[in-house]
Amino acid sequence: MSAMAAFSGVLISPASQAADFIPTAPAALQLAQVAAPTALPPVRSLNVSGNGASSVPAEQAAIILSYSVNYFSEMPVDSETPTDPSMTLEVPAIATPADLQPVTNALIAAGIPMGDISIVRESYSAQALRMVIRLNRPTQSRISELIDVANNAVIADGKFAVSTLGVAYAASNCLSAEVAAREAAMAEAQRQAIALADVAEVTLGGFITVSSNPGWNYLAPFGDSVCPTNLEDALRYGQSYGFQPYDPAQPVEVSVSVNVSLTYEIDL
Repeated sequence: MSAMAAFSGVLISPASQAADFIPTAPAALQLAQVAAPTALPPVRSLNVSGNGASSVPAEQAAIILSYSVNYFSEMPVDSETPTDPSMTLEVPAIATPADLQPVTNALIAAGIPMGDISIVRESYSAQALRMVIRLNRPTQSRISELIDVANNAVIADGKFAVSTLGVAYAASNCLSAEVAAREAAMAEAQRQAIALADVAEVTLGGFITVSSNPGWNYLAPFGDSVCPTNLEDALRYGQSYGFQPYDPAQPVEVSVSVNVSLTYEIDL
């Protein structure tokens, strides 16, 4: 029997194979083609925001006094009379903490420990100094008293003049202020939503999104806290962004502010 006779199968030519081959798409692609996503109807919404603030008494405070060299004598000089060189103040070429020793002595006499007084040279001038006075359980009257003590001492010495005056406050726990500020911000945002819906003549539905942004004074970040829990944090922030100006009419408190944003759905 020949080789051709011994083969009992059916011969299929390559051309026939190519004609009968139908490529198939992967199952996932077929499913995507069958179950195409349907477009969701647009959601009409109304966005509002509200701000709230609260505060807690400060447990620590720092008084920041910046001194610059006083180039002018306290004594009046007649413009028609030559100035006596002996009356000219001796101005230090480079200011050092020792130049403010009269102020330091006056503060120590007023009850401030030496360890709570620090003096450094200002970065912007070799003839300017910064004094930081730290105190616990601060009160408005005590802060004002210490400022007067320092100012009187520097005026009597005559070498320096106060150029800026600021304060920094800290509290160990601001949770109660944060809660109160957030509640106030939420209430304000809801009032804004009702007023805006009334003007637009629409009906408010439920919330779509709610978000809040807590912060201390200038929205400064302090880790997990919304306020400075120690004085060094407050001083570092003030060094970078500026210290709070001292206002004797303002209470000695750490303020917390919260912003709340709400998105309402508008009922059809």
